[in-house]
Amino acid sequence: KKSKTQMSASATKRLTKEKKKLKSKDWQMTPVKNNLFKWQILVFGPANTPFADGTFILEMTIPAEYPFKPPKVIMKTQIYHPNVEKKTGKMCIELLREGWGPTQSLKDVGDEIVRFLKNPNFESPTDADIAKVYAKSKKQWATTAKKWTSQYAT
Repeated sequence: KKSKTQMSASATKRLTKEKKKLKSKDWQMTPVKNNLFKWQILVFGPANTPFADGTFILEMTIPAEYPFKPPKVIMKTQIYHPNVEKKTGKMCIELLREGWGPTQSLKDVGDEIVRFLKNPNFESPTDADIAKVYAKSKKQWATTAKKWTSQYAT
Protein backbone atom coordinates (compact mmCIF):
# COMPACT_ATOMS: atom_id res chain seq x y z
CA LYS A 1 0.00 0.00 0.00
CA LYS A 2 1.30 3.45 -0.93
CA SER A 3 2.06 6.00 1.77
CA LYS A 4 0.39 9.44 1.80
CA THR A 5 3.70 10.96 0.61
CA GLN A 6 3.99 8.55 -2.34
CA MET A 7 0.34 9.19 -3.27
CA SER A 8 0.89 12.93 -3.03
CA ALA A 9 3.95 12.65 -5.31
CA SER A 10 2.03 10.69 -7.94
CA ALA A 11 -0.91 13.13 -7.63
CA THR A 12 1.52 16.04 -8.19
CA LYS A 13 2.89 14.35 -11.31
CA ARG A 14 -0.61 13.74 -12.68
CA LEU A 15 -1.82 17.27 -11.83
CA THR A 16 1.23 18.85 -13.50
CA LYS A 17 0.39 16.92 -16.66
CA GLU A 18 -3.33 17.78 -16.51
CA LYS A 19 -2.65 21.46 -15.88
CA LYS A 20 -1.17 21.77 -19.39
CA LYS A 21 -4.45 20.55 -20.97
CA LEU A 22 -6.86 22.79 -19.08
CA LYS A 23 -8.39 24.86 -21.84
CA SER A 24 -12.08 25.76 -22.15
CA LYS A 25 -14.16 28.70 -23.26
CA ASP A 26 -16.65 27.85 -20.47
CA TRP A 27 -14.34 27.88 -17.46
CA GLN A 28 -10.84 28.66 -16.22
CA MET A 29 -8.82 26.81 -13.55
CA THR A 30 -5.77 28.17 -11.79
CA PRO A 31 -3.73 26.74 -8.92
CA VAL A 32 -3.77 29.12 -5.94
CA LYS A 33 -0.20 30.37 -5.31
CA ASN A 34 1.14 27.53 -7.50
CA ASN A 35 -0.26 24.93 -5.06
CA LEU A 36 -1.48 22.05 -7.24
CA PHE A 37 -3.75 20.85 -4.41
CA LYS A 38 -5.73 24.13 -4.14
CA TRP A 39 -7.37 25.69 -7.21
CA GLN A 40 -9.64 28.52 -8.12
CA ILE A 41 -12.20 27.83 -10.83
CA LEU A 42 -14.01 30.57 -12.72
CA VAL A 43 -17.13 29.33 -14.50
CA PHE A 44 -18.79 31.57 -17.05
CA GLY A 45 -22.57 31.31 -16.79
CA PRO A 46 -23.88 29.28 -19.75
CA ALA A 47 -25.92 31.11 -22.41
CA ASN A 48 -29.70 30.62 -22.32
CA THR A 49 -29.71 30.03 -18.55
CA PRO A 50 -30.47 32.48 -15.73
CA PHE A 51 -26.73 32.27 -14.95
CA ALA A 52 -25.64 33.77 -18.30
CA ASP A 53 -23.48 36.91 -18.02
CA GLY A 54 -22.24 35.85 -14.59
CA THR A 55 -18.82 34.59 -13.61
CA PHE A 56 -18.93 32.18 -10.70
CA ILE A 57 -15.97 31.57 -8.41
CA LEU A 58 -15.40 28.08 -7.03
CA GLU A 59 -12.70 26.61 -4.82
CA MET A 60 -11.32 23.16 -5.53
CA THR A 61 -9.24 21.13 -3.09
CA ILE A 62 -7.44 18.07 -4.42
CA PRO A 63 -6.80 15.15 -2.05
CA ALA A 64 -3.35 13.49 -1.86
CA GLU A 65 -5.08 10.32 -3.13
CA TYR A 66 -6.04 12.01 -6.44
CA PRO A 67 -7.08 10.64 -8.97
CA PHE A 68 -8.42 7.77 -6.84
CA LYS A 69 -10.43 10.19 -4.71
CA PRO A 70 -12.36 13.12 -6.21
CA PRO A 71 -11.59 16.79 -5.66
CA LYS A 72 -13.82 18.76 -3.28
CA VAL A 73 -15.44 21.72 -4.98
CA ILE A 74 -17.23 24.57 -3.19
CA MET A 75 -19.22 27.35 -4.86
CA LYS A 76 -17.92 30.62 -3.39
CA THR A 77 -20.29 32.89 -5.33
CA GLN A 78 -23.82 33.01 -3.98
CA ILE A 79 -26.12 31.33 -6.53
CA TYR A 80 -29.85 30.59 -6.70
CA HIS A 81 -29.52 26.92 -7.63
CA PRO A 82 -31.42 23.96 -6.13
CA ASN A 83 -28.28 21.80 -5.84
CA VAL A 84 -26.06 24.29 -3.97
CA GLU A 85 -26.29 24.76 -0.19
CA LYS A 86 -26.76 28.49 0.38
CA LYS A 87 -24.66 28.67 3.56
CA THR A 88 -21.74 26.37 2.69
CA GLY A 89 -21.60 26.43 -1.12
CA LYS A 90 -21.51 22.61 -1.16
CA MET A 91 -22.72 21.26 -4.47
CA CYS A 92 -24.51 18.02 -5.15
CA ILE A 93 -22.66 16.76 -8.24
CA GLU A 94 -22.69 13.02 -8.93
CA LEU A 95 -19.25 13.08 -10.61
CA LEU A 96 -17.64 14.40 -7.42
CA ARG A 97 -19.16 11.59 -5.37
CA GLU A 98 -20.08 8.06 -6.49
CA GLY A 99 -19.53 8.94 -10.15
CA TRP A 100 -15.79 9.57 -9.69
CA GLY A 101 -13.12 7.22 -11.00
CA PRO A 102 -9.36 7.48 -11.64
CA THR A 103 -9.95 8.04 -15.37
CA GLN A 104 -11.72 11.35 -14.59
CA SER A 105 -9.72 14.56 -14.79
CA LEU A 106 -9.84 18.22 -13.79
CA LYS A 107 -11.19 19.01 -17.27
CA ASP A 108 -14.12 16.67 -16.54
CA VAL A 109 -14.75 18.61 -13.31
CA GLY A 110 -14.92 21.95 -15.18
CA ASP A 111 -17.20 20.52 -17.88
CA GLU A 112 -19.45 18.91 -15.27
CA ILE A 113 -19.89 22.20 -13.38
CA VAL A 114 -21.05 23.86 -16.61
CA ARG A 115 -23.54 21.00 -17.20
CA PHE A 116 -24.67 21.41 -13.58
CA LEU A 117 -25.49 25.08 -14.24
CA LYS A 118 -27.28 24.25 -17.50
CA ASN A 119 -29.37 21.44 -15.97
CA PRO A 120 -30.27 21.93 -12.31
CA ASN A 121 -31.68 18.77 -10.73
CA PHE A 122 -34.96 19.83 -9.15
CA GLU A 123 -35.87 16.19 -8.36
CA SER A 124 -33.07 15.80 -5.82
CA PRO A 125 -32.49 19.29 -4.40
CA THR A 126 -29.99 20.36 -1.76
CA ASP A 127 -32.11 23.47 -1.25
CA ALA A 128 -35.77 22.41 -0.99
CA ASP A 129 -37.02 26.02 -0.91
CA ILE A 130 -35.54 26.82 -4.31
CA ALA A 131 -36.97 23.57 -5.72
CA LYS A 132 -40.43 24.50 -4.36
CA VAL A 133 -40.29 27.87 -6.11
CA TYR A 134 -39.34 26.12 -9.35
CA ALA A 135 -42.17 23.58 -8.98
CA LYS A 136 -44.65 26.41 -8.48
CA SER A 137 -43.30 28.76 -11.16
CA LYS A 138 -40.31 28.13 -13.39
CA LYS A 139 -40.52 31.80 -14.47
CA GLN A 140 -40.27 33.03 -10.87
CA TRP A 141 -37.28 30.75 -10.25
CA ALA A 142 -35.53 32.06 -13.40
CA THR A 143 -36.24 35.69 -12.46
CA THR A 144 -34.74 35.24 -8.99
CA ALA A 145 -31.77 33.25 -10.35
CA LYS A 146 -31.06 36.07 -12.86
CA LYS A 147 -31.34 38.67 -10.11
CA TRP A 148 -28.88 36.78 -7.90
CA THR A 149 -26.54 36.32 -10.88
CA SER A 150 -26.39 40.06 -11.57
CA GLN A 151 -26.10 40.77 -7.85
CA TYR A 152 -23.41 38.23 -6.85
CA ALA A 153 -21.67 36.79 -9.92
CA THR A 154 -18.84 39.11 -10.99
